[in-house]
Amino acid sequence: MNERIAKLYDQATILEGKRKMFINPNPDCQDDCSFVESLKVTTLVHYPPVYDKHGNNTNPDRNWTSYSVSCHKCNTTWNVKTNGDFTEINKV
Repeated sequence: MNERIAKLYDQATILEGKRKMFINPNPDCQDDCSFVESLKVTTLVHYPPVYDKHGNNTNPDRNWTSYSVSCHKCNTTWNVKTNGDFTEINKV
């Protein structure tokens, strides 16, 4: 995981007793940013866990989730694509 993505994950918050991962695409912004996430689109394939004799899951979830994050203060939008292990953020 590169340093920028690690910094984004450090900003994850816990809301309403549930773990909610919010990735701030612009952590260095000098403005008081306010973000809105679009509806999330996910590849919905069931990956049943398969464990080896050491208890390691050899069939992890490989679904991808895609969505957009917009900041109304900066008037900027980012596309986000993630599968839990990898996150790609691109400024639109």
